[in-house]
Amino acid sequence: MNQILTLLQPAVFLRWPLGTKGTKKRWKHLSQADMTPDYLHSLDGGNVGVVFGRKSADLNGHVLAGIDLDRADVVEAFMAANPRLREGWLSRGRPDRLLVIVRLKGEYPKSCELFDGDKRPVGEWRVDGCQSIIPPSLHPDTGKPYELISAGVPILLSYSEINWPVGVSLANSITLPVSSNNDPKIQLLSITEYQESVINNRISKAYPETVSEKRNMDLVAPFIVPARGQSNRLLLALARRLKQLLLQGETWDTKAVFLTWWLASKGNIDPSTTPDELFARFKYALEHSHGGTDLASLCHQAAPLVAPGAEQLLDDRLRHLAGLCYLLHQTNLAKGRNSFFLSCRVVAGLFNVLPMDAWRWLHCLRTLALLELVQQGTKIQSKGKSSEYRYVGVTAAP
Repeated sequence: MNQILTLLQPAVFLRWPLGTKGTKKRWKHLSQADMTPDYLHSLDGGNVGVVFGRKSADLNGHVLAGIDLDRADVVEAFMAANPRLREGWLSRGRPDRLLVIVRLKGEYPKSCELFDGDKRPVGEWRVDGCQSIIPPSLHPDTGKPYELISAGVPILLSYSEINWPVGVSLANSITLPVSSNNDPKIQLLSITEYQESVINNRISKAYPETVSEKRNMDLVAPFIVPARGQSNRLLLALARRLKQLLLQGETWDTKAVFLTWWLASKGNIDPSTTPDELFARFKYALEHSHGGTDLASLCHQAAPLVAPGAEQLLDDRLRHLAGLCYLLHQTNLAKGRNSFFLSCRVVAGLFNVLPMDAWRWLHCLRTLALLELVQQGTKIQSKGKSSEYRYVGVTAAP
């Protein structure tokens, strides 16, 4: 039990009678201060609930949220649209259902039901005021233990990064701000609607039936545009990644990959920019790329990683950056180089902060003995090079 609770902490947990989803007993007065060792020990032997929303926020204010899906086809469509979440927390009480727990940064809609295109309930969006039963509790209907499908820490993301399957929407979506970053209608299309959309908008021929939608989505997921002003950088990074795979002898449909990226990203791309312009840019980058280090993909992989020595860090963003530096160093070690190059401008672009903020973050990692500066870089304007670093963090003894 302690290992399961550790994955979700910091959080507020509830103790319920074995085989129940809760009682009328009040619990909203509980806080993280009440989660003492004695209280957590008392959870053994009963059903356990985890509280969502601000009560279970971490030091950075990132709250826990639950996406409870109650139908097998919706489960399959949601996970296909959000492959990144496969590495986080996934549990279920029945084979046709799924609970996805994530950590949210920024604004998010209130708790509500999820509905399909026919207005039938297919699950719930759970934040403030809600809780869910977690393993190893017993399901009240089946009498069997809840199952932990993926024992990962909840993935950190913003609400706008959640891709709702076609037709699935929040009951309170009409009350959300009119903003592309909070619009639940920014959805991925099914393969059939993908073809119809492409034909109707005359941006390409239909998706070839032999191309795997999931394979393409797994490739483009780290490069989906989360906010305005980032499309060019992420598109070129996708081109570099695709070139790496092509150089390894893999077969990909270039246009299908681009269209998967476009449909997932267009809500955060300037409407005056046409897909044809971006596709031409993508093709040019693909043809002229030599397949360098895939920073965007490494940054995506580093999000849940706690690099050696980074367990001391209090801020999730610095922990994320430390993970990126660690992966960069490991990648170069495999190539026979015991260092890596990284500029403040690149870090600023990856983390959507100012270059000066990125410089302070890198300097902090040096001060905390996680990074060693091998050679100071020179200004990009004078055609210099990035600073050279070596990751030297060591896991602290327990």
